Amino acid sequence: MPAAALDALNKQWESLPGYQGSSLDILRAWQGEPPAEVPASMEIWCVEAQPASSLNPEEQPVPFIWILIRESQDAEWTAAMLMTMSAIWPYQACGAEP
Repeated sequence: MPAAALDALNKQWESLPGYQGSSLDILRAWQGEPPAEVPASMEIWCVEAQPASSLNPEEQPVPFIWILIRESQDAEWTAAMLMTMSAIWPYQACGAEP
């Protein structure tokens, strides 16, 4: 995964309420497949990650799948939790079911 994509993921993670100062453990990362409805130049990475520790010590951290996207080689990376996406193509790109 490109370093700039990881930076975008960490920046988005740190912006979430309640998680400031908490790190994110990456469990796995894979390059997504852009479906036909998005530009072929779009680069996609999918990341399964979880909080390094739970906010509640009695709970185990829950992993989430994130999608990292950039429109072209010149564009900035953006990151979002896959479950927040309303379109179907991000799920298809990551090989996940909505």
